[in-house]
Amino acid sequence: MKWFDDVKKYYAYRALIKRFVLPILVIFMVDQGLSIEQIAFITAVCWAAGAIMEVPSGAISDTLGHRRALVLGSLFQGLGMALYLGASFWWIFAGSFAYWVGGTLMTGTLSALFYERIKELGREKEYQKLSGRATAVSHGFGIVSMALASLAYVFMWWLPFVIGIVQFIAAAAVIGTFTPAAQKKSVSKEEGHASLWGHFPVAWKAFRKQKALFWLSVFNALIIGGMFAMIEFQQIVLENAGLAVALLGSYYAVKRLVAVVLAPNVHVFTKHFKAPQLMMLMGMITAAHLIVIALLSNPYAIALVFMVGAATGIIIKVAVSDYSNRLIEKGSRATTLSMKNFLMNVVMILFTFVIGWVSSVLSIESIYGWAGVLMAILLVIGFGPLARSYKSVRV
Repeated sequence: MKWFDDVKKYYAYRALIKRFVLPILVIFMVDQGLSIEQIAFITAVCWAAGAIMEVPSGAISDTLGHRRALVLGSLFQGLGMALYLGASFWWIFAGSFAYWVGGTLMTGTLSALFYERIKELGREKEYQKLSGRATAVSHGFGIVSMALASLAYVFMWWLPFVIGIVQFIAAAAVIGTFTPAAQKKSVSKEEGHASLWGHFPVAWKAFRKQKALFWLSVFNALIIGGMFAMIEFQQIVLENAGLAVALLGSYYAVKRLVAVVLAPNVHVFTKHFKAPQLMMLMGMITAAHLIVIALLSNPYAIALVFMVGAATGIIIKVAVSDYSNRLIEKGSRATTLSMKNFLMNVVMILFTFVIGWVSSVLSIESIYGWAGVLMAILLVIGFGPLARSYKSVRV
């Protein structure tokens, strides 16, 4: 094995695309005079843009080539870091928008590129294990960068963003040397050069025909999309419970440490469950942890329960990536995986909209509880179709 083969390049790329500025980004926005409403506006618009661009980005990726799409996406995210340096509402909005647009070129594409390369190397059965290791490496980098970003920000407010620019340029350079798998059929030949926006119904129709993949994606969207929307408010819940702001960094570092330990070992856990049973179990644990949050008042107990949610999220992310790739027998892999991410983004936006709508009459803690109840009900309704769709699947 070469000292820096494609597997190691994938690990390095996954680490380099973890935002260095993430731990200080909201603090930076507040320091530049942005209000909570303005920050929420930026977040909502970028999530919506990500959802809208998700499917056509898959078409772009399948047409340009997965490696080129990842290079382009990384450079867009580097541009986003540069735009933040404008340090005003519209510059920050532009930076966030560029970052999210770049991200849509990378979501399904990154998984597709790695899976196809691993398959070509005859290591298909190792995909889940290698993907888990990559997640561990990226979260390990996140633990270190979290502390360094805060120190850099205190030293010079602009330094984390300059480091971010260098970081994403380096990511583009690394993935630019990755060996892409031979492309047997381009998306343009297979789907007749569908127009960018007209591509959606084509992709959706093909996606719906793959019953097991569709219902797996629905389950993934309900769990991960709902949980991601709630994660945005974890700091408020912990601070309301009395946790010192100074300890929030330690909390996030421990969360990432959980991911580092758990991600490489997901394959050991998942081999004991079929996909529908695993998704239902993880989904119900996720829903239960949201409900429990509403009942607790001790900040350390709440932080511990949040760790349970982080663990289920890691298990689902690694497992669903493997399940999804194995279910795609033909067609454009990046486009199909982008449909999965599109569903997740839609649920995330809907959950966020509902949170904002009811926040005037319910506390954020109560919203957590009701979100858990709603998630559990939806998962029970969806389990039947998911289980039936897997009866004829052999993976």
